Amino acid sequence: MRRTTDPADRRKVLVETIPGALGEVEAAVVPACRRIGEVLADYTPEQQDLLFDYFARSAPAFRAATEDIRTATRERKRS
Repeated sequence: MRRTTDPADRRKVLVETIPGALGEVEAAVVPACRRIGEVLADYTPEQQDLLFDYFARSAPAFRAATEDIRTATRERKRS
């Protein structure tokens, strides 16, 4: 992955994929995955099912809320 600054707006960071870099990304997230796995191991299978259901259902809700915020922000800017 390569990060550069948007020349038109230096507050923005542009991220682009680099072919063949997946191994580096995986290596970077392995420690987080291991620690999350340790946390989840303390829950029963039933509790894990509930957590995974929550994550699966809440992620789209957060994305939709983010889009709602973007839309409202655009509308305020136009007013």
